[in-house]
Amino acid sequence: MGVELLEKLDKFSELVKARRFGVVWVYLSIATLLITATAALSNIFTTLDVLILDFTSNLPSLVSGLILAGPVLAFFMLWIWVRPNDSGILSFEDDQALEQLLEACLPRTLDKARFIQYSGDKSDAFMRLLLKRGAKVDLLLKHPATEELDVQKKKMRLLEPRWRDYPNPEDVQIRFYKEQASVRGVAVDGKVLGLSWYTYQQRGEAAPEPWLFGHSNLHIGFPCNSSAGTESEFFDNLFNTLWKNAQPMWIEASGRISKGHGVAGSKSEHYSAGTIKLQTEYFREQGVDISPYHPATLNIDISPLRIDLVRDAATGSPVTKTLPDVNWTDNHPPETFSFSDCWLTYREQRYPGLIYYPHPKTKVRHEQNPGIVEVLCTKIPLVEGESNIEIQFNSLEVDLFR
Repeated sequence: MGVELLEKLDKFSELVKARRFGVVWVYLSIATLLITATAALSNIFTTLDVLILDFTSNLPSLVSGLILAGPVLAFFMLWIWVRPNDSGILSFEDDQALEQLLEACLPRTLDKARFIQYSGDKSDAFMRLLLKRGAKVDLLLKHPATEELDVQKKKMRLLEPRWRDYPNPEDVQIRFYKEQASVRGVAVDGKVLGLSWYTYQQRGEAAPEPWLFGHSNLHIGFPCNSSAGTESEFFDNLFNTLWKNAQPMWIEASGRISKGHGVAGSKSEHYSAGTIKLQTEYFREQGVDISPYHPATLNIDISPLRIDLVRDAATGSPVTKTLPDVNWTDNHPPETFSFSDCWLTYREQRYPGLIYYPHPKTKVRHEQNPGIVEVLCTKIPLVEGESNIEIQFNSLEVDLFR
């Protein structure tokens, strides 16, 4: 029994990692453990008392006193150490402890979760749990263009592959705020609330400039049935203000499927095979694998809109994946290509895709209408006469303009 209680307490200490936690059953569990241990000592001392009769005539009464007073004393000491504050607020040392508590508090079926984060990677596992329980997630992240450190910019741009891998990516609405990062937090169905803050800290000699930290800072949790009215109102006001002014991750345009030049997917006068098939290996060697997609482009006319690539303010280079000077054919000079993830909606079905953007300055043949967007995607069962299609662009990488 003592071992079992120790294991439970061990698990609990990993969960909480905090000095203040006002739950009565914790005290009772520890007190029970102490009673068990004291009883075991009592048996030992009783045996010794029989063997050593002349040790002291008061030993049995001393043992009885220990059995009665030991747990009470231990309970009192524990109360001093972990006594809760009056508000029921819980403090935690990091993300994991807080999120495990929230998980324990939450019901199996959820409705809505809202996050204020920096890059969001430290809350990734918790977000997946919420999505599996049916929650719709509104995620506020820091805009990468407002970050000065390149390494943190790159970290923030890793969101796209994570997002695609979520259980229900369409249930995650993401926006990017440009204000200074300060508060981080999560609210779930109005039942639980977790708050923390961001601070700048030194990362070490390898990164002399201070980094923004949040996941390892102290966290404050308000579990189910707690009276966190003022704190919830604070979070709601902050979240709603940031959300209103934030940039959506996905921007949508309506288009029409258009017939292309026919060279991307088929053999032609200048190419021994479709250009996409010929380019696939060259792209793969430079880190872009287009083999999962159908070896042809889907041409979408979004006129009067057109797209342009978002560029880094310091370097002027596209922020999305770009392959410069790809020498994929002897028929003309090397070309530069950029790629950006997108989503297509055709006849109410969603399909993942990849914007295929040959840079106009290096493109020799087959010029396109400026309103045409070339997309690589899985083969879509197109229906003749139904050319309307919706396309969603990643606003961090692609600009829409007239």
